[in-house]
Amino acid sequence: SDWSSDVCSSDLPPEKELHFDAIYEGKSKKVEWVDFTSKDEYGKIDFNKPFGMEKSVVGYAATDFFSTEDRPAEIRIGCKDGWKVWLNGELLFARDEYHTSTEIDQYPMPAQLMTGRNVILVKDC
Repeated sequence: SDWSSDVCSSDLPPEKELHFDAIYEGKSKKVEWVDFTSKDEYGKIDFNKPFGMEKSVVGYAATDFFSTEDRPAEIRIGCKDGWKVWLNGELLFARDEYHTSTEIDQYPMPAQLMTGRNVILVKDC
């Protein structure tokens, strides 16, 4: 199998526990979390920007938000490569198909929000 799918199926450190001050051994250099705010009107994040032309890499994005009550929700993602999404440490869905088309809200995932702080983690391969 190719390198990308092996890494996407592997459980890397951010999937086990989020430490935003951690520094990890990357493919060609040490990597760390950086603050980022999307300027896109839909909140779109281009995972290619931090990596430049580097291929076969994995990127993570995490955010937290607060809910005033426990309630059902739907998390939606659009991605052309392999990915995984966690909500509050629980894997919601994973896809290991690569080089497909992408569109907004391409993959809807039912989710259950908790009262208070909720954390979403996305892995893009």
